[in-house]
Amino acid sequence: MYQKIGNFFIGIAPMFFGAGLLFVILRIAYPHSFIDVAEIREIPKALRFAFSNTLNPSSLLTMWTPIVALIAVFVCPYMHMSWADIKGAVSGALTFVIIAFILSVATVLIPIDTVAQVQTIINSFVTHYIFVLALGLIISLATTLCFGLLSLLRGKGL
Repeated sequence: MYQKIGNFFIGIAPMFFGAGLLFVILRIAYPHSFIDVAEIREIPKALRFAFSNTLNPSSLLTMWTPIVALIAVFVCPYMHMSWADIKGAVSGALTFVIIAFILSVATVLIPIDTVAQVQTIINSFVTHYIFVLALGLIISLATTLCFGLLSLLRGKGL
């Protein structure tokens, strides 16, 4: 059981830690570019806000811009799961879901205030995680497009 759950987390690790690293670096470099995202439906507005505040001329002239761009170029293209990662994550996902279900049922014994606080924390984490994955996807696509155009200009094709 531990191995299957471990395979799940090992499988999702590239996306999880890549997005987490990107979020921490962007949060440190451009703290004014983030708004609190309370619900998933607010993510498109938060992405527009982040890009408009990060890509404005005053932000682009900071010392952080080349550092963040370099890290994004090296991290974002690798925020995907290999087929082995997917197989391992799928095999462990069922075990993880069963354990999560058992823990959910066990929350009946926990006071309602505590459950509400935990739920708020989990909702905030999931919403921010989806925001950062979307941000990483956009940066990854932009990086791929730039390198694709560069390779076309050099005559090597895609």
